[in-house]
Amino acid sequence: MTGATNIVAITVSVNYDDVLGIILPQNAKFFKKWYIITEESDTKTRDLVTAAATSQPHIELLYYNFKQPDAPFNKGGGLREAQLHVLRTHGEVPVLILDSDIYLPDEFGTLYNSLTLQRDKLYSIIRRVDYETYTDFKVRLNGVVHICSADFIGCFQLFIQTADKLYESYKDCGQCDLIFRNLFLKERAETNISGIYGKNTMLDDFKRYQFYLSHNCVYIQLEVAHLGAEVVNWSGRVARRFIE
Repeated sequence: MTGATNIVAITVSVNYDDVLGIILPQNAKFFKKWYIITEESDTKTRDLVTAAATSQPHIELLYYNFKQPDAPFNKGGGLREAQLHVLRTHGEVPVLILDSDIYLPDEFGTLYNSLTLQRDKLYSIIRRVDYETYTDFKVRLNGVVHICSADFIGCFQLFIQTADKLYESYKDCGQCDLIFRNLFLKERAETNISGIYGKNTMLDDFKRYQFYLSHNCVYIQLEVAHLGAEVVNWSGRVARRFIE
């Protein structure tokens, strides 16, 4: 195996087997261990990951009940359980929380190996490009840069796992990644960025970069591809399948 072989990756994937099947062969080569969390009822994801694990035994399924009485999709709770499992099994190691529709470029391993990760710092990408169709993704055309690419959102969060840096249960996917990100910010600095999300008053790029760099956040000079248009799947997947 080549690349970033000491990373333990965690991915939530429920009803995303179409895109998971594309990103899995590419991304798996970068990880020492990859935990993919799904629901027991998602047999397509179970079968896909089980088949992949026969030749790549560092890939392992975990199960979690994301649909709960007070939470249509408790992504934060599932990630928290996986993080606790990592602490018990691996200790304080580099962890990458990665969405199941993110495709890492070939240079990721080299970029990662140039880093010296520090405790209590959060690392993320500079740009996420959304591709609405598989054809566009294959030829890298018509991509749209996600408006919150540089805000350390949950599609890509890299850090050293410690007991005080854990996701919290939340009713859906809408805020749990931001709550987790804010654990790294100095002096509750999140109060100064309340206008970033869900409004048209985004900080300009320079101010945004300077803000995060001064608050325990580190950019990796990395662009990732997102398979599918930007669609709000906060309560579970509602977007059409990427490959029919």
